[in-house]
Amino acid sequence: MSILDLSDGLLVQVLCKLSFENILRTSRCCKRLWGLVWESEDLWYYVLKDFLEEEVVIRQTLGLLGSYRLLAKFLVKYASLEGVWAGQVEPRGQLLRVEFEDGALVGKTYGLSIGPRLTVHRLINKTLFKLEPENYNSELKVTCKWFSQSQDHTGGEQGQGSSESLVDDAEDSIAMIGTDEFTLIRSIEEDLGEILMNPRHVYVRYILRGELPPERLQRRTTYRRVKYKTQEQSEDPSDAEDIDKLKEGIYWALYGRPI
Repeated sequence: MSILDLSDGLLVQVLCKLSFENILRTSRCCKRLWGLVWESEDLWYYVLKDFLEEEVVIRQTLGLLGSYRLLAKFLVKYASLEGVWAGQVEPRGQLLRVEFEDGALVGKTYGLSIGPRLTVHRLINKTLFKLEPENYNSELKVTCKWFSQSQDHTGGEQGQGSSESLVDDAEDSIAMIGTDEFTLIRSIEEDLGEILMNPRHVYVRYILRGELPPERLQRRTTYRRVKYKTQEQSEDPSDAEDIDKLKEGIYWALYGRPI
């Protein structure tokens, strides 16, 4: 007797006992199991309910979608984007942090602002994109909202204001998502004027006043996950394990240190 001889109801009960990863592997075995896994609301309720008790931000994503099944689809495809990434953006590198915020995945670029004393730095950021999932006729639809390069500084320690400028389909904006690499694809390229005339001088002028400068972002940018050295692996004695990882990542991603 094969497990496929069981009824759909019994198969769902068996699948409920598996881990998230094993359910995904099982779904690839045949067309029937694929359909059963991705059409069953009950299955994903049992798989995700305990996980959602701890993950408040992802419960907000469930609120947007109203479906455990669609939430699972969103997590399988895009959750690996969460984290800190380094991209090659001239005239410097770019540090990108992706995290859940109000149910969406938000990508923010980070930099260091120089304080009154050269030894004092603080983190500044601005929003680059937002991946927003929605339930569209019982199917998952994800849009990528791009934000303009405006310098509407909000005055807080973290932030510069950003305004939504373009909406694309996420399928066209995020490509080749892997554990340690993904590609961001913009449908337009912004003309940023003065930043291109003397980029290094303009960049310094912006960070001295606590803002990130506008950047000419190429149409396609590949981001690689930031790897952190331990104190033993580092050649620089000032690197310690208790250094804030985001600040450490900024030095590595923006100023040419190997990652």
